[in-house]
Amino acid sequence: MLLSLTTALYSSAESLPPKKWDCWESHRAYNFHLYEGLLSTTTALERLCKLALSAWDYLNLDTFKPVKSFGHNIDKLFKQVDEIDLSALSFNRNSRPITPVKNPSDFTTALVELLTHYSNGPGRYEHLESLSKGTADNKQPLRSVTDHWFKLASSVGKPPDWLIERCAYPETMAEALQNIANTTGADFIEAAVVNRFEFNYGAPLFPDSANVVLRCFEHAHWISNIISIICDEINFSQTTQLFPNRVFPDLSELLVSLRSSPQFWFEYEILFVEDYETTMESVKSFYQNRNETD
Repeated sequence: MLLSLTTALYSSAESLPPKKWDCWESHRAYNFHLYEGLLSTTTALERLCKLALSAWDYLNLDTFKPVKSFGHNIDKLFKQVDEIDLSALSFNRNSRPITPVKNPSDFTTALVELLTHYSNGPGRYEHLESLSKGTADNKQPLRSVTDHWFKLASSVGKPPDWLIERCAYPETMAEALQNIANTTGADFIEAAVVNRFEFNYGAPLFPDSANVVLRCFEHAHWISNIISIICDEINFSQTTQLFPNRVFPDLSELLVSLRSSPQFWFEYEILFVEDYETTMESVKSFYQNRNETD
């Protein structure tokens, strides 16, 4: 599930730039990334919410209450998670993660509306009809989810400088690897590395869409921190013999990447880079050495 979330957000980052299509067919590939990303993203956010609620019930009631009644309603799940009060916990936890749900901005409200629209069904299945029948008059394809994404990407605000730079990373690295292969005559680099690198990314990363993805990450980050705090409290109750028979997995380590900073998460999970600065320094060094040789 956690892998599907990071993969999904990457797919959404590959989605369309914030402008209208001139031709539906020419952008179908990007549309696929958007729907694929939203499917996994909403599924993962739903499950993170339900996991948080289940862990909270287990901590307080020593049992798991059913969460099926929430269905796929992301908005309802977010609001329910926001009602979790961590202030009374005894394991040195007198504060809670900052919630993006309470007093939301217009953008956050629109984002949650899109996620809920998609996860609840109408948005999730509309593309099946749009690729075949189109609208009632059969003149234009249905694409309300895509239109909503356009609006979000257009209204999210200017992406941070670090995000703009990192969105150019796939193209920069593919070019650098190709140049290394051409310079050294090492064909195996092109076959084994360049082709694989291009396969991993498959499409450019658009900063505006990637910026919306970071807002999705904020929600996953918020819920993951809540889950981690609850798990700490459950483990604390076990070690202090308050509830020695409790058995609950410690999910903190599984949630490490989702609890990290947006920049680290984007570099590690989206770009697959452990040390972005060092990697880029190596690229610059290669070009500098080549220029000096020439």
